[in-house]
Amino acid sequence: MHADTNHSFDSVRKNPNFLDWNSQPRNHKLYPHFFRRYKTEAFEHFSLCGGITLKKQYGPQLVYLRTVPSAGALYPSEVYVQFRGQPGWVDGIYHYEPLHDNLTLLHEIESDGLEAYLPGEEKQGICFFISSAYFRSSWKYKNRAIRYIYLDAGHQIGTIGAMLNLKGEAWTIRFDLDLEAANRDFGFEGDEVMLAAVTAQPKEARRAVQPLREKLPTVMATDYLERNPSIEAAYAEYVQEHRKAYGSGGFGVYANETILARRSLRQFSEREDGREIFDWLMGLSDEAKAMGITLHCSVKNIAGVTSGLYQNGVLTSEGDFSRKCAYLCLEQSLVAPANVTLFLTADEVEYGQRYMMTGLLGHRVYLE
Repeated sequence: MHADTNHSFDSVRKNPNFLDWNSQPRNHKLYPHFFRRYKTEAFEHFSLCGGITLKKQYGPQLVYLRTVPSAGALYPSEVYVQFRGQPGWVDGIYHYEPLHDNLTLLHEIESDGLEAYLPGEEKQGICFFISSAYFRSSWKYKNRAIRYIYLDAGHQIGTIGAMLNLKGEAWTIRFDLDLEAANRDFGFEGDEVMLAAVTAQPKEARRAVQPLREKLPTVMATDYLERNPSIEAAYAEYVQEHRKAYGSGGFGVYANETILARRSLRQFSEREDGREIFDWLMGLSDEAKAMGITLHCSVKNIAGVTSGLYQNGVLTSEGDFSRKCAYLCLEQSLVAPANVTLFLTADEVEYGQRYMMTGLLGHRVYLE
């Protein structure tokens, strides 16, 4: 799947994908109007994990940008959260509606809960489950969307983590959930698939938490669906991966204003910068290596740093490679003036997890 979706000089010219933007599938999931909804204000900083930060007009189309970056601003990720023992909240499973900054109550929990889909005997005070409505992305990117739904999920983990850090909560990334059981009991029917979880406030349970006593209501994540057998086959491989849990590690604490100001697209200028960001990236290399990810940097105009290519902090070739980097970044000239261009690579094992962790690392770079 990875080799089949690689870009090349020929592929970006021979396979143009002309889009009718009037046919774009809906990029937010809505439950019926009679479900109970609550504003997120009672859970401090919650909207930072995916809320609207900017509206942009492109011709007749209005695009809502969020705290979480997304390839093509298509937003395939959906967020569900379970609160247990949180002041002011009914113990239950909620769905987040970014457009209205609402949490929709889907199911009140008792002896059941999302912990039943995770290994271990603990209860969690806060438990996020992250899914993907893949057609939102494959509508534009076809088979290559498998990369973006994983990357977007990694960014979504990053926004949840940044929000929890502001609250002083330690958190854990969980790829080790029972995906098949979660897909079944969340009522997903092929248009949406579960990818990962984030947990916080673990407490010892006197008795094991039971699976949901009833399936969650089935609601389509898009207004129509075109199935993609290649992406569904790739997801089936992810289900079979040896999936793990990761601690939040050195993920920093970023101010509310920083999270709201984050943008994927920046204007770069030909000026020298201090070496603080370079040194920070070199420190990030060690964390990435522990995840099986290699950081490659093209560097220029950094004070006290030799211009050239670096791999995990080691200079491998001297020179100015910025124009070649712009070519590699789909021939986007706006990249050429950048002081640092970062490439992240990994072996093609634990494919889905590595891609999501790459998205998480990319999110940290955005915030830094």
